[in-house]
Amino acid sequence: MASSRGAQPQASVGAELDDRIFRMHFERLPGPAYIWQRDGEDFRLIAHNSAGAQVGPTPIGPLVGTLASRLEFERGEILDHLRACADSATVQRRESDATFADGVVRSLAITCIPLSRDTVVVHLEDVTERRRAGRELEESEGRLRALFASHPDVVFRMDADATFLDLHVPEANFFPWKRDELIGRTVGSFFGKDAQESQIRHNLEAIRTGNVQVFEYRLPLEDGSSLELESRVARSGGNEVVVTVRDISDRVELERRVTVSGERERNRLGREIHDGLAQMLTGVKLLLERLEKRLQQDKSPLAVEAGQATELINGTIAHARELVRGLSPIPEDNSLFKALELLATHSQKYLGLSCRTKLRGNPERLGEVAVVHLYRIAQEAVTNAARHGRARSVEIGCEICPTDLSLTISDDGSGYDESSADADGLGLKIMRQRARALSGQVAIARNSEGGTLVSCTCQPFGLDGAARSTRRLD
Repeated sequence: MASSRGAQPQASVGAELDDRIFRMHFERLPGPAYIWQRDGEDFRLIAHNSAGAQVGPTPIGPLVGTLASRLEFERGEILDHLRACADSATVQRRESDATFADGVVRSLAITCIPLSRDTVVVHLEDVTERRRAGRELEESEGRLRALFASHPDVVFRMDADATFLDLHVPEANFFPWKRDELIGRTVGSFFGKDAQESQIRHNLEAIRTGNVQVFEYRLPLEDGSSLELESRVARSGGNEVVVTVRDISDRVELERRVTVSGERERNRLGREIHDGLAQMLTGVKLLLERLEKRLQQDKSPLAVEAGQATELINGTIAHARELVRGLSPIPEDNSLFKALELLATHSQKYLGLSCRTKLRGNPERLGEVAVVHLYRIAQEAVTNAARHGRARSVEIGCEICPTDLSLTISDDGSGYDESSADADGLGLKIMRQRARALSGQVAIARNSEGGTLVSCTCQPFGLDGAARSTRRLD
């Protein structure tokens, strides 16, 4: 038989291996760890890892072998937690503050893990920074809630995909929905695909650049009226934005009235120049022509000066007519199509553009103010195409349907650049104001084949200077 002297039983070898593995993991724990063993009604500290050699101002080494009840004055309810952990065979967790050797008070997460009914491992984790961050986050959220509560406008919190996360609605407001109806839903579920895509585009731009994005839109109401709203989108950190929505219906109505009043005054001045000053200048011209002819017959040396005076008055009359055309460019019959044809003719003559028109529908239902607004929008777009877009050709399109009207100005220039200084300049603002006066809106974008496309979709019928239907929900 082979000698078995010096051989260890297999179970003993396995136990020793398990013990070594346990001690290796115990030693490598990232935070302080301690092993406590039951001693009667008490627990005794029997080991610690290197990270747990000192916690607080006292070294742990001399305390190995000490009963938990002896440490109550330093560690509070140690014994109670050890008993609860061992007796229930469940992990126990709590947090406590401890003063370290450097005098700094740190927050510790204490986890008691039962190895058996008699042995418990206690692991400590420094959670000071986490708790501080939690407090700062709570304070930040508190400030944000206070800001929400005090804000006079409707305020949303939403993610980049235009999903509502939170909202504030002041007591007196226009907003027709309740909180539970919005949270978790998207802008598109209320306003459709186009509104969803527009909101996402503004959200992403605000997150990418950190700049506040401002845009306006119309909110239809169930009674057939509408509200004009302004949205401001600001990055709030991470993948979220804060959106402030303000009712600007009163401002838009005031702008409309100012624009209408301005156009009427321009038309009045144009008529005054045409019917008054231009007629008097024409009378002076006829007198000068007769005087020049008589002086020539008398062979007077003053005939030359009379001729010069006639040329000067002719130039003055031409200038006056140009002023009239600028102040009141609409034909006497208020025809939009004739006005757009004249615009195309003048653009070719004075701007050097190849300008054509594409007109469909019946413009007879349009009043004078509506015609002037649409003409001015087209005029501004054509001028911009020549001045900024360096276009060579322009097409002015207008289609009039029973319920709405579409005006488009397309060019072959350098295209629209949203980042340029003129992208949201005064001209575009005025075009939008004119469109709003006709219950419409202006959009500007790059053509698919290059150049710029300006489009105005509106409902100008019956809005010739009359107040639009808007309502505030109080």
